[in-house]
Amino acid sequence: MTHIPRPSRTRPIVARMVVLVLLLAVVVVISLRAGLGGLETDLRHTLLWDFRMPRVVAAIMVGMGLAVSGLVMQAIFHNGLAGPYVLGISSGSSLGVAILVLAFPLLGLAVGG
Repeated sequence: MTHIPRPSRTRPIVARMVVLVLLLAVVVVISLRAGLGGLETDLRHTLLWDFRMPRVVAAIMVGMGLAVSGLVMQAIFHNGLAGPYVLGISSGSSLGVAILVLAFPLLGLAVGG
């Protein structure tokens, strides 16, 4: 029996990942620069580094975390369709939030002003 080599799928995946990372970088730069045109330098610096940059970094980290958790769920259950809705995780988290919202006033914790 002769072995027929299969074409490598690694190169197209790596190329797509590079394109997506570059696209993400472009979108981050555009979103950080939007609306800062006529502002003073100190105000621009404060808005950019104290408000916008932490939100952008948090959004990227949350997206990476969600992607990894979805991959782990699919790998554990050996099912490409495994998701939080199929497994009931979303319903359980909704129940937890509902209990927290109802128990907040009972615990004496104030929400808002």
